[in-house]
Amino acid sequence: MIEVSNAMVTLSNSDNAFTGSDAQISIVTQSTVTIVGDDDTISAADIVNMTVTGGNNTISASQGYVTLNGPAGQWDSLAGSTLEVFVEAGLNVTLNGGIVAFTLGDNCLVVTAGDNTSFQGSDDIIFLSEAYVGGDSVTGSHDRVFVATASLLEIFGSDNVIHFAATAAATVAGTNQRLLGAGFDISSTGADFFIGGNGESGAPDLGDVSNSTVRIGGNSNISMSGADDTLRVLGDSAVAFDGTGTSAHFGIGDKVNLTGSGATGALDTLTGAHFDVSVNTSTNAEIDALGVDAVVGDHVVLALARAQNVITAGNWDTISILWGHSDQIALGQDDVINYNGAGSVLDVGNAVGAATVNNFGADPSGIVDLLNGVGGFATAQDAYGALTGDGAGGLKLELGIYGSIDFTNTTASQLSAANFKIG
Repeated sequence: MIEVSNAMVTLSNSDNAFTGSDAQISIVTQSTVTIVGDDDTISAADIVNMTVTGGNNTISASQGYVTLNGPAGQWDSLAGSTLEVFVEAGLNVTLNGGIVAFTLGDNCLVVTAGDNTSFQGSDDIIFLSEAYVGGDSVTGSHDRVFVATASLLEIFGSDNVIHFAATAAATVAGTNQRLLGAGFDISSTGADFFIGGNGESGAPDLGDVSNSTVRIGGNSNISMSGADDTLRVLGDSAVAFDGTGTSAHFGIGDKVNLTGSGATGALDTLTGAHFDVSVNTSTNAEIDALGVDAVVGDHVVLALARAQNVITAGNWDTISILWGHSDQIALGQDDVINYNGAGSVLDVGNAVGAATVNNFGADPSGIVDLLNGVGGFATAQDAYGALTGDGAGGLKLELGIYGSIDFTNTTASQLSAANFKIG
């Protein structure tokens, strides 16, 4: 064993232990060595197994094993690649390099610059940067991870908090992960995570997510695509999702933009209260909510439940009121309304083409509101009196150049002037 300070030392298997500080240490290839001291500069050839105890050491190595020990709070600096590194609990390490595998004790702090670095440990703090190609990975629980601009990450485990800079990206797995930042991208299959808090008007966080449970914080801007997800959104957020079989719950003040997988595709279900939603063209959706303001695109299949929802329909939509009361639907052109509500209002303010309303006569409190002189009727009684048979057991109301409304499965005895309003 060599014990000396302020020296230049070469270690090999035949002379493999050193104790001292402020030394310049070279390690011969394929050696196994032990170094105890502070402020040493250690340079290793390839395929070296070293144990370093102390602090403020500067280590350069590749193709080998490095074990770092010492009092908690000590810093060591490591440069190299193709290494396996074992870090005792409570130590601090900086790394400049890549293709490094870290096994961390609890409460370590690691700052890295490089690609293809992996970390395994819990209750650690890890700063990642410059992982632009292969990306870094973290596996553990209760870790706090900081991902620099444009860096790539895979995160596994549970209860980790990940802070992303803009344009960073991650693949997320595990449970109860917490993703924070603005303008980053994620992908996930079968994960459970929280995302958001980036500001409703801030840079959007982007996600390609399937079979996952996602909690979106208030005051967030999220754009997401995927299938069979469950979303829960707090209030005052902007959320856009391109969904297939997605179930989402929204809060007060949320602004939602929904694109589905086609009118015959998997059903996307929206629940909650007092949010705004745009349902884009050719979507199959259900709004089971209270007080929603929805603007619907063309060729949409929409089911509606609960109460006091305001729907502005597009053209060639099929809208079914499954149950509930006091909804309001503004008709587009050639829409079909399947009516099973109570006290709902159908607004006719523009050309409706060949509109169809099924089962309207079952609700004596339903109202057709003829706005802007549509049909030219002076009174509600005039509109009721203008009803004629549709030739198929129902009734038809002709609106001249504005089109007509066919009330199928409805007889004259089921309606009265009270079902019409001149707005």
